[in-house]
Amino acid sequence: MQENGKNNLGKQDRSISDSRLTGILIANRYKIVEKIASGGMADVYLAYDLQLERKVAVKILHESYASSKNFVNRFKSEAQILAKLNNPNIVMVYDWGEFEGLYFIAMEYIQGESLKEIIEKKGALNPVTIVNYSMQICNALEMAHNNNLIHRDIKPQNILITAEGKVKVADFGIAKSTAADITKTMNIVGTAHYVSPEQAQGKVLDLQTDIYSLGIVMYEMLTSDLPFRGGSSIDISLRHISEQPTLPSKIILNVPEKLEKIIMKCLEKNPSNRYPSITALNKDLQNFLDKKPLIIEKRIPDENLAKDWTINYSKSRRAKILWTFLSLNIVFMALFAVFLTLFLALNTRYENIKTETGLAIVPPIERINVDEAKEILSTYGLNLVVKGSEFNPNINQNYIIRQDPQPGKKILKNSNVDVVLSKGLQTVSIIVPNLISLTKEEAIKIIEDLGLKVGSISEETSSTFVKGIITGQSPQ
Repeated sequence: MQENGKNNLGKQDRSISDSRLTGILIANRYKIVEKIASGGMADVYLAYDLQLERKVAVKILHESYASSKNFVNRFKSEAQILAKLNNPNIVMVYDWGEFEGLYFIAMEYIQGESLKEIIEKKGALNPVTIVNYSMQICNALEMAHNNNLIHRDIKPQNILITAEGKVKVADFGIAKSTAADITKTMNIVGTAHYVSPEQAQGKVLDLQTDIYSLGIVMYEMLTSDLPFRGGSSIDISLRHISEQPTLPSKIILNVPEKLEKIIMKCLEKNPSNRYPSITALNKDLQNFLDKKPLIIEKRIPDENLAKDWTINYSKSRRAKILWTFLSLNIVFMALFAVFLTLFLALNTRYENIKTETGLAIVPPIERINVDEAKEILSTYGLNLVVKGSEFNPNINQNYIIRQDPQPGKKILKNSNVDVVLSKGLQTVSIIVPNLISLTKEEAIKIIEDLGLKVGSISEETSSTFVKGIITGQSPQ
């Protein structure tokens, strides 16, 4: 992965101690040298491949997750996905396996920095650099998309840049295949600042979601800022769904008009209005460098040409059909007058209602905790009404299963939004959650949310965990 050890994803270090790993030999081949990056699921170490005599990056799953089948399968899936994506702009995987209870992936060692670190150091990047990086990211995504894989977590933290300016896309840990309906998840997957509107709504995803996320990355490279910020992941996700990003030209000076058009095309709310493929986006980036018309600019002259042809053709036939429809036009005009009268009357009534009470767009609140949903609806001037509850093995207790009206519908303010809550999994027993590596507050919330009671709490020193982190639990 990368040499710079600053690629910390903001999580507590939940791996086994560095001193225990330093110098050990994994699979009789990879000798651990030092830790170079930390993440929420795994840590990355610089190692030396004794067989091929080269530096490698070894990604090791946190010990606290090694007993979880889901985490191990996800870790294995990342290795399998990367192994078949042979592309110069994708971090290459050499090996994967298990060693004394540790799950590891041996991969290409990248000497460089993450794109996030570069933006934080340099601020806004110049347009040519932005396009150069973006085209290399497109090359990586094109390989993934050709293999029916959606990355789902394109962000500057997952994009590594070598000293020579070569891009390496990493972290395919949540990549999914488009071959089956497995890209729809119970929770929002990915990082809130970079998720697409459809991803934020928990919809089934297609390849266009990566195009949106790359648009956010290009926006950040150009402005050194993000288009949407908020106090929580939910706030940010709602803004992706309902708000338009500020044009980069409104934030900084001398923004190339064509580059701005490309970025805003990627950030269309409706996936069908974005570039039809990552290949088409890559082509327009090349057109920008070559100072050629963009694909999205060519479409407008083509549409105007078709319109002119239609007008000329219509003129040649108009004289022939004018008298045929003259009598019908008289009838249509009479009907139109009646309909216009009705329309104006109804419209007047509608405007009066709108003026008196106002309208609100119903936000998406399915799969959200009922208390959070109430707060969200209150910001829109709407009320939440619980209409019932039912058992659901896929949705946590007190989370919303369905809502009425549906998201996006315009209704009068102070109206009710009816919801059905989940009672969770119907069972007489419960699997004790893994609380190790969490804070006390996080653990208590999980325990209480599951309907369990908090037992005695004691403190002890640990060489593995920082202060305030749970190191053991009973029952297991």
